[in-house]
Amino acid sequence: MSEEFCRLDKWLWAVRIFKTRSLAAEIIAKKSPRITRDGQTLRTGKPGFKLRLGDQVTVMRARQLFVLEVLALPEKRLSASEAQACYNDLTPKEDADA
Repeated sequence: MSEEFCRLDKWLWAVRIFKTRSLAAEIIAKKSPRITRDGQTLRTGKPGFKLRLGDQVTVMRARQLFVLEVLALPEKRLSASEAQACYNDLTPKEDADA
C-alpha cells in the first residue's frame, strides 16, 4: 500500500466491490463513475483512472449505488474484513437499503 495512486478498476476489484477486475473495467467504461477530488467532481470511463487517497468514488453495481471514500490503496485483492478498512462507506441510507 505504498503507491500514491491505484487504477480505479484494480481498486474496485481489490476492495471487493466487483468480483473480477474485468467486470470492474466493463462497468467503468459503460457507467462512467463519478470521482470527487479536492471538491471537484468528474466522470471517467477509463478503468486506468488514477485513484488517490481521499478521493470519493460513486459507482453503480447492478442496481445498488456505492459512495466510497478511499482510505487505502491495496496492491492485491483483500479479504472482506481487510477490504472494508480501505474505504469509508458514505452511501446514503436509502440507497444502501435498496
